[in-house]
Amino acid sequence: MAEVQKILPNENKIETTAGNYNYDYLIIATGCKTNFFGNEQIAKHALSMKSTEESIEIRNKVLLSFEQYISANETEREALLNIVLVGAGPTGVELAGAFSEMKKDILPRDYPDIDFSGLKITLLEGSKHTLNSMSDESKKASRKYLEQLGVIVKTETVVTGYDGTNVTLNTGESIKTHNLIWAAGVTGNIIEGIDTANIIRNRYKTDRYNKVLGTQNIYAIGDIAYMETPKYPQGHPQLANVAINQGKNLADNFLRMQKGKTLNEYEYKDLGSMATIGKHKAVVDLPFFKFQGY
Repeated sequence: MAEVQKILPNENKIETTAGNYNYDYLIIATGCKTNFFGNEQIAKHALSMKSTEESIEIRNKVLLSFEQYISANETEREALLNIVLVGAGPTGVELAGAFSEMKKDILPRDYPDIDFSGLKITLLEGSKHTLNSMSDESKKASRKYLEQLGVIVKTETVVTGYDGTNVTLNTGESIKTHNLIWAAGVTGNIIEGIDTANIIRNRYKTDRYNKVLGTQNIYAIGDIAYMETPKYPQGHPQLANVAINQGKNLADNFLRMQKGKTLNEYEYKDLGSMATIGKHKAVVDLPFFKFQGY
């Protein structure tokens, strides 16, 4: 296992922490990392969720807060019993719903000495809506379901700082919490060595066959790839289904190259989107119809 540090396209070589490796073809599928928009203070103290390890860290940190709450003094208790989520996309909405279900059904049983009526789950979003990339019906329903579950939803609200205890907002308001979960955006894991003219919004610009523009034998797939098509002139959404099918298409094209066959252009077929909000509610956008509820 090693970290890739640099690509040397003219030499067909990559530099890594375990030495250099030559390649005939290079496929970059490094995905994304959490985007803190340059705010180092938030990056230092906030929790993010882009990997299994980070998910486990969130669980452990939140449960540890409840353990600490039992012996904490009154001034510390407010911060321990607040959970703040930043970003009301699918990750933020689903986490807020899950925490609300925990507050109602699980935590009172596991921690009978704590009064969880004071537990506040706050969801902050910079745009006007929750699930901003989904349909108007899903935006409205998701907010309604969250508020029914007791989540405090604040839209058009931007976090300007977080010191580990105090979340400061652009509204001038401040929220005390030791648990700030950041789900407000992603940025690509770019590797040094590719001409920056072929990088847009921290994604590698590719042709319809996933080959990085300006290169002969370097490909990018998934979240790290930016491919313009007639259906998606601003690039594809950064979703698992896009990444999986770009990988399948590229693998098939490598086999076609070996056999001298014509290559297939990639085109994303949108099968729809869903976000679950708690155990018994969801919003679903399918290509031909939309529905919400149980």
